[in-house]
Amino acid sequence: MPVPTSEQLNRMMVEISAGWKYGDPRSELPKSPMMEGRWKIISRQMKEIADEGGIVEIPGEWPDLTGFVGSPDVGPRDVGAA
Repeated sequence: MPVPTSEQLNRMMVEISAGWKYGDPRSELPKSPMMEGRWKIISRQMKEIADEGGIVEIPGEWPDLTGFVGSPDVGPRDVGAA
């Protein structure tokens, strides 16, 4: 079962922010149980962030993090790095 693309996740966040429910006829997302499950998870997480006073920022495009190693002290590590 394919996972949502970054474009679909971005679109999902926009639709949730607009107050749409999953399956809204205006939605451009494919309908599937997997997509609905992701929608519920993201919707819940966005609500939790807002409830704690945070702001969910929706990026215009996702950065390419291929090969990102990060700081030696914190952050993601490239599994192939020595």
